[in-house]
Amino acid sequence: MEGPKAFRRRRRLASCALGAALLVPLASAPARADTGEVYWANTGSGGIGRASLDAPGAADQSLIGGAGDPRGVAIDGAHVYWAHSLSAGGFLGAVGRGGLDGSDVDQDFIPTAGPAYGVALGAEAIYWTQVVGDSGFLGRARVGGYGALQAFVRTGSAPCQLAASPQSLFWANSATGGEPGSVGRAAIGGESPEQSFLGAPLAGDPCGVAVTADHLYWADGAGGTIGRANPDGTDPQPGFLDVPGRPCGVAADGGHLYWTAVEGPSGFIGRAALSGADPEPHFIGGASDPCGIAVTPTMQVSPAARSFAATEVRARSAAASFLVENTSSSALDLGPLLLAGADPGDFKTLPGPCTTELVPAGGSCEARVRFTPQHRGARSADLRIAGNAGTVTVSLSGRGTRDRTRPRLTRLMLRPPAFPARASGTGRPGTQIRIHLSEAARVRFTVRRSGAGRSLGSFFRAAERGTSRRRFSGSLHGRALRPGVYFLRVVARDPAGNRSRPRLLRFRVIR
Repeated sequence: MEGPKAFRRRRRLASCALGAALLVPLASAPARADTGEVYWANTGSGGIGRASLDAPGAADQSLIGGAGDPRGVAIDGAHVYWAHSLSAGGFLGAVGRGGLDGSDVDQDFIPTAGPAYGVALGAEAIYWTQVVGDSGFLGRARVGGYGALQAFVRTGSAPCQLAASPQSLFWANSATGGEPGSVGRAAIGGESPEQSFLGAPLAGDPCGVAVTADHLYWADGAGGTIGRANPDGTDPQPGFLDVPGRPCGVAADGGHLYWTAVEGPSGFIGRAALSGADPEPHFIGGASDPCGIAVTPTMQVSPAARSFAATEVRARSAAASFLVENTSSSALDLGPLLLAGADPGDFKTLPGPCTTELVPAGGSCEARVRFTPQHRGARSADLRIAGNAGTVTVSLSGRGTRDRTRPRLTRLMLRPPAFPARASGTGRPGTQIRIHLSEAARVRFTVRRSGAGRSLGSFFRAAERGTSRRRFSGSLHGRALRPGVYFLRVVARDPAGNRSRPRLLRFRVIR
């Protein structure tokens, strides 16, 4: 199994393949990307199916084969995961993993302590349901597959599928052995489990569970319905959507609700608008006793454009934030923020959680950008936010103005302040000049002897913003300074011609 650094590096690469200044937002509608694919577990044939949402009739019912009784399904930007039992490796159950294209299949990616039935992805963890003996549990591991905790949360005796939001875990307790069905909930860290967060008679006999920012959904196999409630459990609607046959799994993106169902000997994937309108119960046919389901996530970015206030050339604005919202029940997997368009070099993206962690179902993160104009006049660029939900482009604009700001010299020192001088090329002694600049500049160092009016000579250094160092041997024009007390006058000049206030350093040349 891969470690955390290797996993994050691989996930970022996979994802790529697919304010000092006042910030003035432009009135605009949020941007959104919402195309993709749907994946499901064919329990009857032991495989994972896949279809394009644009071409449901061309479904591949055996994208991945060889799973033992697969049930739950989840996806990120590089992989599809499934929970199954009857492990080929001899385990009682496992979470399997393969590429989204069906490659690199590992049926025993995470061995589980018992038959596994559901799987979900959080920001940095993967969760599953399992039955161990007569008891049910949620397990947890890091998304890379390491650090498994097999008894993370106790569930009912027959847990089915589960869902993860940024704050909570939800799971279905199937009705069995006289126990009524329910939907359980716990905090994302496993605290405060509630086995009947949604209890009888609301839940019926649930299996599939999905969560978005707006709703919690569950598939009631006994009632033939998809139920819905607010994520906090209020406003429950157990009969929100009647579906033909026996539903098993449920998923949602920014526009539709999806479910799996068995109707007689046939299996189907159904679809309806999030409002429940326009149901298509046979959206995809030919499935073999389908259960768990996952759909490519959708995202919404706001604002869709940002205009920065005028900023001096080579200065930087305060960071502008863009809210990236996961509007689906699958984990959102984003790659590095990219700048394109007319003047990408006049803007800078900043690191943040959008590109270092998965964004769980119903979650959000902030992408941040600064305006750093390199030239005067109108500047513009496109911020491209890309990942497994597609690519959203945000328009950036600003105006660069004349640089009138002096560079600042801080943390100026000599180490040591007293040293023996050496002529050029005749030895190491001397001193090190350390400076800190507010911006890139050319620095002039002028040497004067204490009590004397005229300078003895100067030397220069081109320095970047931040801390720089320069060795001074105590020699000017190839000759070592005589012992005595001297002053070093330091002035920085930026590319626009602005000069810093001069700084003086006292030093002493010794024998």
